[in-house]
Amino acid sequence: MVLSNRPETPQKFQIPASTILTALSYRVFYEQVGNLQVPHQGFNTSGTGETPDFTLNSAHGDSVYLFTGDAGRDLDRFSEVHQLWFSGKWRLFLGGSLTTIGSDFTAMSQTTFGVDNPGTVANFRTGKGLTNAYPKVGPLVINEIMYHPPDILMGATVIDDATNEYIEIYNITTNTVPLYDPRGFDDDATNFVWADTRTNTWKVGGMVNFRVSAQYSFDGGGIAFACEF
Repeated sequence: MVLSNRPETPQKFQIPASTILTALSYRVFYEQVGNLQVPHQGFNTSGTGETPDFTLNSAHGDSVYLFTGDAGRDLDRFSEVHQLWFSGKWRLFLGGSLTTIGSDFTAMSQTTFGVDNPGTVANFRTGKGLTNAYPKVGPLVINEIMYHPPDILMGATVIDDATNEYIEIYNITTNTVPLYDPRGFDDDATNFVWADTRTNTWKVGGMVNFRVSAQYSFDGGGIAFACEF
């Protein structure tokens, strides 16, 4: 089997031939930068991310593909996992989770590689995997959606009441959640302060496009708010 982040370039990291997963077991593959042991034990041993090595793009999102093949090395797509965007303090750990409509790949509450608080990189690489943590929920959740209010009747005329549609967001914690980056703007990259609070606010995206007003904070204690769109 092989791992890749590009379907058009599938044969990037070939899993060592001796690798066997027994029933209900795990195997974790790391970048292994600098480990040039053959066969390669990681998917970015060169540290460059250049083919056949690869890295995952944390700024714009990426994908992971697991391919299997026959004795002639003809490959078929075996599994596909879409990588979501994550960055800085809002980085996400992604894992499979059962939902009401089946299995999905979603943010997890913590990493579960087996060694998640290592003292060294070498120690981190000894993690052999564990059962996924519980999915990350909150601090804000979509609590209610009004997607089609009753039509308005004006005599014999039926008007679609789109103006009273709303999305209700609920803060499930007791903490105040700022809907902007509270770190402000700073050109000094050494401080890791990137955002301008006047423009870098949260937004509701997808079928709607609603940006929260600047400098808005969501109070804790189970308070909900609704917004029209």
